[in-house]
Amino acid sequence: MIVKRALILILIALHALLANAKMDFPPVFESEMEVRNYAFKIASLLPETKIPRQYSADVLSVVKWEQMLLKVLLDDPSWVAATKKREALQLFRVRYIVKHQVKELEPNTRWKELLDQAPDLDATAAYKEFEQLVRSWREVNSQRFFSGWASLFPSEVRDILREPDLNLRWRNLKSFLKTASPLIISRFKAEIFGASQRDWTLDDLDDVVKKLNDVETRILLLLYQLNHGQTFEKRFSLPDSYSYLSKHMNSLVSRALRLYSEVAKVTEEQELVYDFVLREVPPTLAIHRGAVGKDCSSLYSFAFPYSPFERVWWVESPEGQRYGYVSGNITLVNGTPNLYISDVQVPSLPGGQAIEFILKAFYMIKSHYGATQMTIMHEDFTYQNHIPFHRKFLVEAKGAHRTYVRQSYQDSGWRGGVLKEFSQKAAQRFDVNYDSAERHELVRQVFYPGSELEGLEVERKILDSQSCENLLAAS
Repeated sequence: MIVKRALILILIALHALLANAKMDFPPVFESEMEVRNYAFKIASLLPETKIPRQYSADVLSVVKWEQMLLKVLLDDPSWVAATKKREALQLFRVRYIVKHQVKELEPNTRWKELLDQAPDLDATAAYKEFEQLVRSWREVNSQRFFSGWASLFPSEVRDILREPDLNLRWRNLKSFLKTASPLIISRFKAEIFGASQRDWTLDDLDDVVKKLNDVETRILLLLYQLNHGQTFEKRFSLPDSYSYLSKHMNSLVSRALRLYSEVAKVTEEQELVYDFVLREVPPTLAIHRGAVGKDCSSLYSFAFPYSPFERVWWVESPEGQRYGYVSGNITLVNGTPNLYISDVQVPSLPGGQAIEFILKAFYMIKSHYGATQMTIMHEDFTYQNHIPFHRKFLVEAKGAHRTYVRQSYQDSGWRGGVLKEFSQKAAQRFDVNYDSAERHELVRQVFYPGSELEGLEVERKILDSQSCENLLAAS
């Protein structure tokens, strides 16, 4: 009977949180059983994801900290008053239609020469060698070589980092580093050698880059041989048993196509349709965003969605598959409300270009949050807080103009006070503070896509009780 009563209270609480009224207050439970049942229900709404152990946050633990936080917040009249003023939760269906020229590629002379030099292998031997090479490739850790280095260097160097030939890229970068400032050298050293900061010279990396280039070239040759009968692009596809490497292989295949192909012909234009949903979620779900975005946010900064000015959206397919999340805040720029998109983590969404579409969608819907302008994270912040694959698209997104403005948080008191305090206590880390006001408010990057919005369609919906029931039913 007690369990049944607790489940009824939980369903009523979740229903109220996701309904169309003004932002309701989350439930504060009286018993340990109610807390556990509530955590179980929340967990059922979250996707089953594999998060590195050092980043994962236990749902029950986060809910327990949430309960302690709420008792403090509900005793703060200013927080209660500001939370009551929050607008209803909203959902946006986004469709982006892109006209795409289909280019048929064929191998260039450079690739043909590599193929002529490659020994013939039967399939069994090729798979065995491929497995050994992948192991070597992961040991070298290509994600720490060149990928994501853009934010370490000034803009004039970034063309060097786009060079697809690793050996040429390293020679050019090495020339620049020989005359670079001590600060740049220090950041580069920290990125490559981590906290150890061991003594090193630039020549120490020559052999590493050569080994990486040799391993990658051989991996590409093996994939090409294994996928015979396919188009040139498809011949670099991974075997099914190695699909878990696809995220890391995207950069390698992209570079290979630039380096080893030429356009044979251009066919007719095709329309590609990107279709996704931005579902705003209440704080009691937003604190678990790390499980949706496969990152450390729920572990290190769980409490910040309880700011009355913070917003979190789940990025979903129209069918409800959760790709990741977006975090934002209603800041002020020159005293005017501004939509600040502080984090975009969509590791399950195919294609990095989708991040650009997400940013454009938020630009279109900013007025629904009372904002007349939109800013995004500074590129230096993406260096510390995003996986390399996403960082590239966040830094280079069309519309991310190199115009910077100062912004101020309307919730700096809570961010620097109780929200920071509870986040650090829950993480048992007092040296991590990704979401503090001082990290974000000084200078932000203005986002203005202009004519690039052509083909973007957004439908808005206030979340009602029926949509809440659908979400609960899906769990």
